[in-house]
Amino acid sequence: SNYHTQSAHGDVPALTLVLNDADTGSNPTTAHGCHKQCQRGHVDGSSVAAAVSALLRAGSDPDHGAPLIENDIRISALYFCASHGLEVPAQILIDAGADLNAFNEEFSNPLHVASQTGHSKMVQLLIDARALINARRPDSNSTPLITAAQKDRADVVALLIAAGAPLEDELPNGNTALGAAVDKGWVESTSLLLEAGANPLASFMYQGRRWTAEEN
Repeated sequence: SNYHTQSAHGDVPALTLVLNDADTGSNPTTAHGCHKQCQRGHVDGSSVAAAVSALLRAGSDPDHGAPLIENDIRISALYFCASHGLEVPAQILIDAGADLNAFNEEFSNPLHVASQTGHSKMVQLLIDARALINARRPDSNSTPLITAAQKDRADVVALLIAAGAPLEDELPNGNTALGAAVDKGWVESTSLLLEAGANPLASFMYQGRRWTAEEN
């Protein structure tokens, strides 16, 4: 196609054409089409994977050759895949050397967003690729484990625990992953963290106030 030809000559950022060309509307390999179809559960990643593979072969940089825009935030192609659970194109990007740990303008990275959205297979893929499992968000100091515990993504909590994620890392308010789960009332995530050895006597924030061991 014309955009493949232009990409091969370096005239346009390849992945942007594939994933971020809003003019192509319903094309499932564009960001406009992908965003809509991902929300409807229609995209399994295979069409995106085929396009990404072709355009990476044409010389596109997996990180900087094609910044995407989603909700007015610049994101990498890998972040897009992680946020929508598109494992096949994510693996292609990882194999091409995509940055696993880069934070976007909203201080989130691929493992954080996969943990937040509960895409457990994506989380495992990123763990296997050696993403930093305790990378802290620059804005909130949250880790992927704390993020998963806050959202009660129990499958993800279990994966991160198994991968050795620190249990006692704290938010600025003093909450650990366990405190975050307790604060939200999430029974399953709380149980997993306790079984893994999280300290039940640590102080934590609950309903806007700090509770100490003596009050537990």
